[in-house]
Amino acid sequence: MKACRHVRSILLVLALGGLLVNLPDRPARAAEVQEVVTPLGIRAYLLREPAIPFVSLAFYFEGGAAQDPEGRDGLSNMAAGLLDEGAGPYDSKAFRSALEDNAIRLSFDADRDGFSGELKTLNDTRDFAFELLRLALTEPRFDEEPVERIRGQILADLRRRETDPDYRAARAWFARAFAGHPYARPTRGTPETVAAITREDLRRFVAERLARGNLHIGVAGDITPEELIPLLDATFGALPAEPRLVPIPPVEPETRGVIVERMEIPQSVVVFGHAGIPRDDPDYYAAYVANYILGGGGFSSRLTEEIREKRGLVYSVYSYLYDARLSP
Repeated sequence: MKACRHVRSILLVLALGGLLVNLPDRPARAAEVQEVVTPLGIRAYLLREPAIPFVSLAFYFEGGAAQDPEGRDGLSNMAAGLLDEGAGPYDSKAFRSALEDNAIRLSFDADRDGFSGELKTLNDTRDFAFELLRLALTEPRFDEEPVERIRGQILADLRRRETDPDYRAARAWFARAFAGHPYARPTRGTPETVAAITREDLRRFVAERLARGNLHIGVAGDITPEELIPLLDATFGALPAEPRLVPIPPVEPETRGVIVERMEIPQSVVVFGHAGIPRDDPDYYAAYVANYILGGGGFSSRLTEEIREKRGLVYSVYSYLYDARLSP
């Protein structure tokens, strides 16, 4: 009986396979994205999805950790941790409560090239959610208690990372590959630079980096262009027209040589890197697919298959394309 059940299962799979093979070809359909431009010149890309009473907004300001002043490494990262810790009439506790009580998700992040954020809200609380975002971007409080609390969290994280071989290997690689360039500096800073960041540094960050001229926006959800346009102007319209960014030259990574960071750990971590391909190169997406096959596809990648599965030499191996605006 067991054998019969197995045969029936196999036949079912084969039959389903035949059905799938014989399905008629249908043209691929890309989602329709609308470009929206407000009276103040704020540009956004909208993907409407009226089936779900929800709106998600993602935004990105050019000018990230590479813009952090020397001696203030980690400023962008610290600002990302503080913009939802009080703004306008709301102190830290009140602001966090306003988000939680209305099921609003607001977050910020920073990388070497930019400062980004996400807002997710139900339609019922949409206007209030956009107002909280406006306050966070234009009237952040940077009160002493949350500043010192977030500073303490960052310092604790930096101490923990000193015991993380992956972090130390990547940090050493960037320091060598981009020596003398802002890309060489750690995006989270060091204990010394984080300790030196002042509330005035944070206010200057907001005034100089967050502007309409370096802003990119994407929106998805149950919202029309007519509804979105006034919200965008109300939320981002008070920002300066242009940022005050320091010119940073492009850089070619120096990928020759070997750096060894010795740690008393049972396993070794190795980081390899070399010049890649710019995001605007016509072959970028071909390279993206090629990397997925090589080492970006998890357990299905060729690196994992050859080095881990067949030879048992490593626990983990992977590859990726690192997007850097100023370096291939």
